[in-house]
Amino acid sequence: MGETRCCLFDSMIRHIGQTVTIFTKSGGLSGNGFSGVLLSADCDCIRLLADIGASR
Repeated sequence: MGETRCCLFDSMIRHIGQTVTIFTKSGGLSGNGFSGVLLSADCDCIRLLADIGASR
């Protein structure tokens, strides 16, 4: 599992700053995925900017 996890992490960090959709194994609304700009990724978590407010 460690090698697969490393490959996923390597793939994720190549997309930092891009809009991505992340799907999870869960139910409810989170099962539809999360879309946003990928801000950071490490072996434990990812950070997405998922909602940008309206400009004035």
